[in-house]
Amino acid sequence: MITIADLKSSLYDQCLFSEFPSSIRVNNMEEGEENKVEYVTLTSEGTFINIDNNILKKSKDIYSIKDGNVSFRKDCDGICLLHRGERKFIIFTEVKSGFANMEKKAYFQLITSYVRCKSFLSVLDAYSPSEYEEVAIAISYPNVQEQISNNGQHQESRQSVISKYAPLRNRYRRQILDKSYVDMNMSDFEIDKLHLKSGLINDHLHLIHIPIQSELKSASIDLDKILL
Repeated sequence: MITIADLKSSLYDQCLFSEFPSSIRVNNMEEGEENKVEYVTLTSEGTFINIDNNILKKSKDIYSIKDGNVSFRKDCDGICLLHRGERKFIIFTEVKSGFANMEKKAYFQLITSYVRCKSFLSVLDAYSPSEYEEVAIAISYPNVQEQISNNGQHQESRQSVISKYAPLRNRYRRQILDKSYVDMNMSDFEIDKLHLKSGLINDHLHLIHIPIQSELKSASIDLDKILL
């Protein structure tokens, strides 16, 4: 198990890590949005260790842009460890205002942040991947304009439809609207073609979508009710 002491005495700048009992705040870093969710507070009976996303932002220029969607220069809003009793989690969080914006961008930001963060953690002797459950959380206002055609396909803009990721968005969208979660497969984003070291990442990342009341500027989310 990684402790705050392990992280602060590692090769990384100790300013990137902080510990919070019971709650942690995740800010919406999207610029140019109006009427947006500004931040969410994640709560738990456990202890959070925040990994500042500057660990991703300040190293972004060495990474590739695979295409307009899968760019390893993108990052998510929040990364943290949660130690709760016998269970340990690594959580990747993305806050969006609109559901459409969530499905347009969040999948890609979460996947690329996951891959990069795992590579950072892999050099630490205290990090044992098998100890941690890996979870992505996307938070947004609920979907209010569901438009499904007769064959069950979401009616997207022409630009989105011609994208090779349109079928992926449709498939993920249906699962999220039905179950509020989806397992994002690495192969869906062609991560399996990156020549990564075997065992560095899992084959999928479990994504939970949490809708919050429209027009709220902030929200509190009890992870102990989500991560059962």
